[in-house]
Parts: sequence; C-alpha cells; structure tokens
Amino acid sequence: MSVRPLIGLIAALACLAAGSATTAQAGASASAMRRSTVPTHVNSCWSSDNGAPVLDSFSTTSTSVDVTDGPATIGITVHAHDVGGPGPAHPLRDRLNLQVYEPDARNTDNTNVEKMTLVKIQPGTWTGSWTVPHNAPAAPFQFNWLSLKPSQGASASFQYNQLGPDATIQVTSAHPDTTPPAITDFGITPDTVDLSHGAGRVRVNATVSDDTGVSAVGVHVGKRWVTLQPDTTTEHYTGAFTIRPWEPRENLPLEVAAADVNGVCTTTTSAELSAAGLPSTLTVLGSHPDHRKPRVDLSLSTHRLRLHPGGWLIVRVHGSDAGSGIDSISLAGLGVPMPGMFVPNSRVHPFHRISGTRHRGIWVSRIHVRCLSLPRLSRIRVTARDRAGNKTSTPRQAVRITGPDRVAPLGDDLRGGGVGRATVRFSEPVHGISSAAVAVSYHGGPPFLTGTWNVSPGQYVRSATFTANDPDAMITRMDFAPNGHLDVLDRAGNPLLVESDAD
Repeated sequence: MSVRPLIGLIAALACLAAGSATTAQAGASASAMRRSTVPTHVNSCWSSDNGAPVLDSFSTTSTSVDVTDGPATIGITVHAHDVGGPGPAHPLRDRLNLQVYEPDARNTDNTNVEKMTLVKIQPGTWTGSWTVPHNAPAAPFQFNWLSLKPSQGASASFQYNQLGPDATIQVTSAHPDTTPPAITDFGITPDTVDLSHGAGRVRVNATVSDDTGVSAVGVHVGKRWVTLQPDTTTEHYTGAFTIRPWEPRENLPLEVAAADVNGVCTTTTSAELSAAGLPSTLTVLGSHPDHRKPRVDLSLSTHRLRLHPGGWLIVRVHGSDAGSGIDSISLAGLGVPMPGMFVPNSRVHPFHRISGTRHRGIWVSRIHVRCLSLPRLSRIRVTARDRAGNKTSTPRQAVRITGPDRVAPLGDDLRGGGVGRATVRFSEPVHGISSAAVAVSYHGGPPFLTGTWNVSPGQYVRSATFTANDPDAMITRMDFAPNGHLDVLDRAGNPLLVESDAD
C-alpha cells in the first residue's frame, strides 16, 4: 500500500494556505456537502474561509478628463465583500492596492505603472482619488490590478477589463505643460567638511521657480539624496544632512533636481552647476573610513528553537562593531512557506536591539509563524550591516524547531477492489468520518455515492471502510475536505486534506 506522493500534500496545503481548499468536482450534491454532526475543533492553522472576495462594483467620478488648462482629479469608489465558505467570512483590509497604467508624458509608447491606495470609509466601501497631471498626453489610461485581501482566506485581483468601463479614462489635452522648473541659484555650506573631530553638518539651498508650481526639489550629494523644503518664499528651498566620521574622504559631485505639480522634471548636473559658477562638489576631509565588518553571534547552543504561544519564534543574537556601529541585523532561512508553515514576510526577518549600544549589544527577532509543521529542521543565517555599509553573515546553521503538532494527517490509497466497498488507512488516528463529511465517488463524480462507514461518531480510527448502497458501485476516490469542509481531523485538530485514490 503506497502513501500518496508528498507533492500532492504540498499542493493541497499550499492551496489551503491561499484559501482554496481541495474541492470535489462540479455538480456535487448538497447532501454530500453537509457538515458532520460530530463535534470538531479545527486548530487555528486551518482556515475554511476558502471563498474568494467578491467585487460588487468599481466606479469613478468621470471616465474622461480635460487637462488642457490644468490637472484633473478623479474620485474612485470600490464596493466589495468576502464570501467566506464554508467557514466564516473575514473582513477585507482597511486599505486596498490599485495600480494605474498611464502613458509616459515624454514617450507615449511607454507606460508608467503607479500604485495608489484606497481607504475604507465604512464596511464594504473604499474610496480614493487620482490626479491626472497637466502634462498628461491625450491618450487613455487604465486603473488595473485591484487587489482584495481578507485577513484570512483567499485573495482576488482584477484587471481593468474585469473592473468595468469606469476603469478606462480618456484624457484630453490641447496644450499640456512641457516646461520644466527653472533652477536659478544653488548654494552649499560649507563646501569642505573636516571630520577630524566628529560628524559634520552641511546645509544646502536652491532657488527654483515654475509657472504652474513646484512640487519637489532635491539634491544628489554623491549617492545621498537630500530633500529640500520651501523656505519663507515659495521659490527658496533649503535642506541639511550629516556626514559621519567613518564616511570616505572624497569629492562628492552635486546635482539639483526639481519637478513641477504636473510631473515635468529637470536635473542640473555637476558639470552644469560648475559652468554656471555654482558649487558643484562637496569635499570630505579628515574622516576615518570604516572598512571593518561587524560581528554577529547566533546564540543557539542547543540548536533548538521553541515555538512560543501565539506562534512566535524568538531568536537572540549578540552583535558588535567597533567602527560605525551596527545599523541593522536580519535573519533569513525560514524561506518560502513550506507545507503547513505559513510565515508572513518570510524571506527576511529584522532584529531590534534590546540592550547595549550599536557598538555592542543584544538584538532580538520575534518571528510570527502562523502554522508550522513540527518538529522541523531549518537552516538559518543571520546578517549584520554596519552604518558604513559593511556586512557579515553567520554560516547557515541547522535549527530544530519544536512546538505543537501542525502536521496534517494523510490517507493511503484505497484498498478493497473498489467495487461496492473500499478501505482507507490513515497516517495517524482521525475522527469525524461520516457520509456527510466525506464525498465518495467514481473518479471524482458526480454522482457521489451513498453508503455507510464502519466508524462510530467521534471514534478515532487508523483505518475506515465505506460500503456503498449499490454493491456494484465503482469506488475510486474519497474527498475528505469537500468544498473546504474540514471535518476529518487528527487529535491536534489538523484536517485531512488530500483525496485518496485507488491504486
């Protein structure tokens, strides 16, 4: 007797994690889908909210705008809900993400993809707005890829052709704004910074004007970006930044960039600043460059981690850096969610310092693991980066994670000839087997077969036999989670998800 391939279990668990539990073929009878009357308790790892959210409507205040004389704002309203099923529905997030596909004002053959957020104003309703700039080309653009995500269960996304006619906006523009802002003055104080006795503070200022209004001004100082804010007059912008003693000794080129309210941009390069007689470089002297890597020790003497109540893994490290000091520490290695292991943002987990200083301290990462098949071996690695950009990583270390049972039970392939009756064996004791909880069929049906089980209500068994009412009925498949009804459970409340098929 062979156990179904592991790949089948992986697919089924991943499907449930996304909210799409294993389902029977279309046309299943209502009687076969009824929940079992046996009292059950599915643990919190398994959600039966497997119905995708429903978009009720997508509307905009206008499907055409004229930006001949200035920008135009479009209001957006979304009505949506989660259907749940068979478990309870879960609320959608307070903020919905929507992408905007708009032509590039400088090259209409290219498309800019922007992101916007819709905010919930009442249950089931989200609103937001999008401003079409004055320099937009006379061409249509689209609202696209609206994402609906509940707190648990399946998510759904919709392209513009699924959102309806309001998702396409026609833009009219007779004479768009194509004139960039004018950068007429620029200064930096000081233009030479001596770091021999500590960090240096540098101030920058620029004079920028535009007939439609300036929306942003900034300065590139080498690889650093400094945002300038409007001063006492609308045309004067100032900003400041700090250079730390460990930064390299060098001449940093300067560039000034500005954009107007219509998205028209300009950049004055270092060479152009120099040609105009304006400061074009910042000289850094007397620094003490930090080229040493930080040190981080993963303190796992027993090579074990315990899953704490609430699903938290606590990882503690010692970090030290004699130069610039540690800027960040992160952990990787839990990886993409595995069967029965659902870790939000699972690729990289940050640490925060709980004692000591940046130069020597203790850092902790609290990793929320919604569900974990335990015990489990993982190979984790911790990386530390100092404020000068140097980084070091620990060797990958095998860690055994222990905690509650989150392993779903498994059923063997069907035995017994498949005519009139069939027996299935389980990897561990399960209960909740009944004619209402399990869909028995010939190749997935319909019609589903009626019959009886040799199992008493609430009884835990390692094997069970189904006898069809029709002694000549062919039995080739049993679905233990039809339409997401999680009734067949092990002692820890993990459901049996994978169908059992005849050899």
